[in-house]
Amino acid sequence: MFTKESIVVKTWVLAVQNGVKSFEDVPVLHNLRDCVSTILEEGEDNV
Repeated sequence: MFTKESIVVKTWVLAVQNGVKSFEDVPVLHNLRDCVSTILEEGEDNV
């Protein structure tokens, strides 16, 4: 399971925030999409 501190989550959040990838590109893998979505919705900049 992933957490908000997981490097994989942080990498995907940065990729989406920087426009390199879209949220739809985030793999459906355990709770990865949920973690990425939560961080993006909260607008956390300190990834």
